[in-house]
Amino acid sequence: MRESSVRVIASEELDAAFKSGAYDELIALCWECSVTQQNKPLVSIYLKKALRSEEISTLSVEPLRVAGDTARQEERWGEAKNIAAVGSILFHGNRFFCLLLAEACFQLDQLGLVGPALAPLGEPASDDFVLLNTHASLAHAHANYAEAVRLFERLVVIEPRNYDLQVNYAAALFGLERWVDAQGVLEGLLQTSDHPIDILFRLIRIYKKQSLDIDTKLRALDEEYFSGLKTFSEAKAHSAISLFLSDFEELAKGFEVALQFNNEPTIRFELAEAQLASGDLDAGFLNYAKRFEAFSELAYCESKLPRYQGQVLEDEKLFVWGEQGIGDEILFGFFFEELARRVNNVVVAMAPKLIPAYQRKFPSWTFLSRYDPALSQTVADYVCPSGDLMILFTKELVSGAVRISHPFLKPDPNRYAEIRGYLERTNKRRICVSWRGGRGINGQIRSLDLAEFMRDAPAGDEWEFISMQFEEGMEAEIRQHGDRRVTLSGLDNKNDIEGVFALLASCAGVVTIDNSVAHFGAVLGLPTRVVIPAGQTQFRWKNKSLKNLLFPEVHLYVQESPGVWDGAMKKLWLDISKQFSE
Repeated sequence: MRESSVRVIASEELDAAFKSGAYDELIALCWECSVTQQNKPLVSIYLKKALRSEEISTLSVEPLRVAGDTARQEERWGEAKNIAAVGSILFHGNRFFCLLLAEACFQLDQLGLVGPALAPLGEPASDDFVLLNTHASLAHAHANYAEAVRLFERLVVIEPRNYDLQVNYAAALFGLERWVDAQGVLEGLLQTSDHPIDILFRLIRIYKKQSLDIDTKLRALDEEYFSGLKTFSEAKAHSAISLFLSDFEELAKGFEVALQFNNEPTIRFELAEAQLASGDLDAGFLNYAKRFEAFSELAYCESKLPRYQGQVLEDEKLFVWGEQGIGDEILFGFFFEELARRVNNVVVAMAPKLIPAYQRKFPSWTFLSRYDPALSQTVADYVCPSGDLMILFTKELVSGAVRISHPFLKPDPNRYAEIRGYLERTNKRRICVSWRGGRGINGQIRSLDLAEFMRDAPAGDEWEFISMQFEEGMEAEIRQHGDRRVTLSGLDNKNDIEGVFALLASCAGVVTIDNSVAHFGAVLGLPTRVVIPAGQTQFRWKNKSLKNLLFPEVHLYVQESPGVWDGAMKKLWLDISKQFSE
């Protein structure tokens, strides 16, 4: 349930808004005070002054509506709230401003203000989709699932093909613990959805609530509706189910059929990852080479230079530019050693925070920030996206006598000495941990709650588990967990990579989900234990030849079934305990 407590507004806040001439903000504050019964004498005075100001009194509906709509589209919710409050007071009962004010308050987690914002509109008519949906969303946010279901049932009659509506309806049914009904909604939606992964993730939660065998249920669902692969939707759903079952050959088969209906570059990229995970390197790399057609944002540096093909270059300069995220840059960076055996003069554009560590490894190379706007002017003879190095060199490295060095990178010696010296003041068994990462549905699939992550961790004051999380709210989550063994690193985990590397190298190991911390541990050659969900491809881990080549010190613990972490986490922490007892 989202927060709905009343925010305390001090009189000084009203004074400051008035003195600065921020009359739109002042009106919004006055409105909020009036509906929450705060600062009554001041509100009347300041509201009159604000409404009489030339800035406010000369406003007309249409320009204000345009400004509010722009703020909404750009998700500037504080500004949208101010504009909507002005509009709802100046043009009392105006539907647009009332709805915008309600949405802005909802997005700002000020749920107690949503009802008052909607009040001028009265009870929604039976066919008023927008207002009904707003009331339904508010009821759901307040955990009033019965009311939410009642409203959603009216809404699905109005728009039966609305995807978001069906998902929200199922979520409300889930809140009422009407598992079978929620399951029916989502299984029906799966047959036509363009978002099968999202639907399956929700379905698996429902199957778990009913204590159903998830693998068996998914196979039966696939057999009944999707295995025929007769339509695009069937092919996509079949691939999604195969992904959760870690059946990468069937995953690839589904994508191949999907491409027959829709030659989308993103589908081809997904096919590439499936083929690489299944061990089909030739086909996988052929399709992976077309990744820039799928994701234009990967092309950080456009260049008309000839593409490097893996040849020896004596004097010519090669420009390598990093692509994708930090973890990908580290993945592709493993192939720099082979590149150094073939090319002398190399310029690399990569994430700035990684540059010092790679510069120590390759002192003769030139490293630049990949975000530098002047990169396109880099003088070179050839260009190579860093992902191409994996395509060019993997098969040779897998089959040849030359191996990749492990550890591949080393921490800064001064930072390492400083941090290790500090830690050695107390005799602790220290493990660096990370339990959450990524946004959207993929982030949810691979993340755990701290309590779930630490449930089977070794007990005792001699243990210390240092958080490598950098998201906001981690300190509060650790405090709420109430386990003094879990501590903050004392570093800027997001930006101070040199400090992070030094800390990781000073500890006994790394325990993490599949995120950048896993790659940090791997590139430093540390004992790294990674818990892997059933619902992701991640060919870097799933392809044994690639995994053994690049990540020999990484130990994987895979979910026994989608959404079920208990077995993997118990095995992981048992292995940690054995490591220290030997």
